[in-house]
Amino acid sequence: MTMARMVITLGYHTFRKPYRIDNRVARAETKTHADMVGLLAAREARKAFERLYTKRHVWTHQVQQAEWMEEIWLRRKKNPPVVCFRTGVVPEQGQPGNGWVARHLVV
Repeated sequence: MTMARMVITLGYHTFRKPYRIDNRVARAETKTHADMVGLLAAREARKAFERLYTKRHVWTHQVQQAEWMEEIWLRRKKNPPVVCFRTGVVPEQGQPGNGWVARHLVV
């Protein structure tokens, strides 16, 4: 699940995060990063963003099935270990697990 969360966070940060350079308070009219680059100008892109939050996604129904997406979706990629940046040591405890699966996600 750690890899999937990382991909979701990267997607949010890249496209949905409010475009604020000077740390202003978010307002209703604040544009997102996707708005600033014109990503949502296309109707298909707008619909894809809407479906992202309103539709349950199933791998076999995905239009684009990139290899990296499949590896993360089907949990083939191993989660990277947590490393202490000060010492470079990889502690044995507190590592993200690769065996846990939420029951509501099992098909």
